[in-house]
This record gives sequence, C-alpha cells and structure tokens, in this order.
Amino acid sequence: MKWLDDASPKVLIMPMKKRLNLILIFSIISFIAYCAHLDFQIIDPSGIGDDASQNLRTGLNLLKHGVYSEKGVTNDVIAGFRREPIPNFILAFQLKYASLFDADLLNYSGKDEFPSELLLVAKQVNLIYALGLMISLWVLTLMLVAPAWMANTISFPLIALVNEQFIAGEMNTLDTELPAAFFMVLLALISLVMVKNLSLGWILLSGISFGLLVMTKQSGAYVAVICIPIILTLLPSARTKFFMNLFLFSLGFAVVVSPWVIRNRIEFGRSVISRGGGDVLLIRSVFNQMSPLQFRNAFYSFSPKPIRDDVLGPIMGLESQDHSCGKILDVFNRKLLCDSQALDEGRYQDVRSFYIRGKRAEPLSMNLSNSLRKREALSRILANPLQHLIISFPLAWRGIWAVRPEGWGDVILNILSFLALLASPLLYFLEKRKSWLIVSIVPIGYFLFYALFSHFIPRYSQPLVPLAFICLMMVVVDMASKMLPPSVVRLRDY
Repeated sequence: MKWLDDASPKVLIMPMKKRLNLILIFSIISFIAYCAHLDFQIIDPSGIGDDASQNLRTGLNLLKHGVYSEKGVTNDVIAGFRREPIPNFILAFQLKYASLFDADLLNYSGKDEFPSELLLVAKQVNLIYALGLMISLWVLTLMLVAPAWMANTISFPLIALVNEQFIAGEMNTLDTELPAAFFMVLLALISLVMVKNLSLGWILLSGISFGLLVMTKQSGAYVAVICIPIILTLLPSARTKFFMNLFLFSLGFAVVVSPWVIRNRIEFGRSVISRGGGDVLLIRSVFNQMSPLQFRNAFYSFSPKPIRDDVLGPIMGLESQDHSCGKILDVFNRKLLCDSQALDEGRYQDVRSFYIRGKRAEPLSMNLSNSLRKREALSRILANPLQHLIISFPLAWRGIWAVRPEGWGDVILNILSFLALLASPLLYFLEKRKSWLIVSIVPIGYFLFYALFSHFIPRYSQPLVPLAFICLMMVVVDMASKMLPPSVVRLRDY
C-alpha cells in the first residue's frame, strides 16, 4: 500500500512534534492565565509603603491635575520629580480606565490614607507587568533553548518559580521592582533578536527598551554607559558599523529618556530622571564608617535567617537579639527605638543606625539640602576610595538575597541563581555563546552599581531575579546537553 510506503519515521514524527508543540503552547498560555488569576486573588486593600504612596499620589496628580508630582493631591499641587516616570504614567492610564466604570474612584485629595477601593484598583496595574513578564520569559526561553518542545516544557517550572518567588510578593505594592523586572527581561529578549536578526529597526527598538528600563530604574542610566557598547560589540557588523549601530541604539534610548530629562532641566535646573540619588549616596558614605569588627559582623547581619541561625550565629557567637539598642549589631538596625528618641530630642550624635544616620541624623545636624547631600557623600567617598570598595563586599552579600529566603530550599535557590547570573560572562568567554552575555550584562551592571553606590537592601536586586533564574536554567540546560543528544535539549547558538 502506497500510504504505508510513505509513512516513514520522519514523516510520522514531524506531525507528532507539531501537535506536541501546539498542545504545549495552549497549555502554557493557560498556565500563564492561571498564574495571573492567582496573582489577582492576592491583591487586597492593605496599605502601601512611603515609596509606593508617592507613586500613587503621582499617578493621581497626573490624572486629576495634569501635574507630575509626588506631593499631596490638591488643586495647587507643585510639580516634582522624586520618582521615575514610566510606571506612574502607566498607573495614571490604568486609573483613568478604571474610573470610566466607577465615577467616585478618584474622589481623593490630600495626603491622607488612601481609600480601600482606590488601593484595590491601583494595585491591579501589577497584572499588566505580571502578564508581560511571564510571556516575555516564555518567549525568551524559546529563543534560548532548542528544540521548541523542550523550551516550552522548561517554561512551566521557570514561570512557576518566578511567579512564586517574585511576582506574588509584588502584587500588593506599587513599588517599581515588578515593572523594572518586566522591562529588563524585555530588553534581554529584544537584544537577543537584534543580535540574531540584525536590522536597523531592532537596534532602534533595543535602545527604546533600554530607555524604558532606565525610566523605571534610573540607576540604569549609569549602567548604560558600559552595557550599551558591550551589547553592540556582539553584533555581526560590530567591526564595520559600530558607531552607526551606537548612534541608532542611542537614538532609541534618547527618544524615551531625553524629553523627561529636558523637562526636569527646565523645571528644576537638574538634568536627571528623578531626585533621591543624593540621599542614597549619603547613606552609603555612612556605611563606609564600619570598623573591622563591624565589617565582619555585617555578613551575619545581612544574611537570611537560616544562615544566621544555623551557620554564622554559632560560629561568630552572635544572635538576632544583638540588633537591639546598645548591642554589638545595633548599627545595622534601622528601627531602633533609641534612635527615634534621639532624633525627637535633637541628639543626632547619639543615633546608632548607619541608615538613620545617613538618612536623617547627619542631614539634620549638618543642615544639608538635597543638592548638598550628594556633594558631601562624594567628598567622603573620594577621601577614602579603598575603604569604599572594601565595604562593597558585605553590601553585595546583602543585595544577593533577593528571593526572600525563608528556608534552606530558598537559600540554595537564591545562591545558585545569582551565582549563575554572575558567572554568565565567564561562560560567554569559555563557550563564545553570545546569549550568556546578552541575558546577564544589564542585571550584573545594576548589581555592581548598587553594591558600589548604595546601601543595597535586597529589594534593589529583586528585579534581577527573573533573569537570574533564566541564567540558572541555561546552566542546567548546558550541563544536560553534554549528557543528552542535541535533539533532546541544547542551548541555541548565537
């Protein structure tokens, strides 16, 4: 029979693979929708922190008064630039859309506690970022791993991990870590397409995506100075058209960033994206005052609970109670009652916490304005740059714990994923596979920047978590590809 003659293994296998991929695609779309549904159920009307409150007031002022300001929502509101703009513009659009179905939603003014209904609706903007992040991770995995059925299969645990360890914890806030993570993964995805399918449009789009990231986390403006040239050297035309590619990438970047910087220059006389860098840098300069003993103890204080209780505590003779007033670790506790009393009584020299000294005590005692804080911090850092560099090590240790490790399983996942991220440039040099560098260079840039120029609370490195998990996935796939046939699993070549 002719149909039996045509039914060779290859002819039969190909339709089976296509059907399998269609099933997997449908399944993963359903899985992403299910995860988004779970994330939606997490949202409640609970209060939000100071930074998130500033973002919500900014969105409301944009919507009600057409003024970008983090100050009170009033008719005479004064323009500001305390927070990065992209998340707040998106929040304003989301509130505008929601107000079409609830006319009373925007009946809020002042700086008082936000109504429960407003908080519930405002937090729903996180669903946009959650969906965008999960879809971007899926597409990025398809671009990194072959064959497609294996990439689709791997996407399930990857998305589940990112959702559980990162997205779910961001649904009840309006901080900018979730949108930053989305734009960071989007940048990696578009950069990978740019390297594979070189065209003027993709170079321009990569610059635009980097601009969106920087307008969400302004520290990226400093990271871009190093990362953009590195990314562009990976293009096939790097030797002959590097400066043309740099111009196009920079043009896309400038299209997003420049109008806002010009606005701030005209309004406030400062060519920046947002205000606040001076505060953080002054706090960082106070941490540089650690003694050798405090340097040693910082690794205990900045460790997650399992490591403190089971490893470092017994070895170093320390315990959590040592963070209380007058104890050996009180300089690492930003919530000391004795510090609050000292501030209330004007005894600024008695404040113990490094953070509170830099945030409040020293600016008050030295009468430092916002513009003078950065100048004072830089003068201290430049006076002893070696000490500044040394203190970056315990702060980097602090920043690495971004996965909210509560048990040893979380600790191991956190360590492995960030080790994979930080080792990716080395793997690029060993394997000459460009994807290692494209995926890791920007998050590593942010990590090093925060370690050098901030007090690096773990929240700062949370946007790095999805790409850290991607790097860990790539390491596992790379190891598996050395033991299994390429038809089963492998990293794609770039």
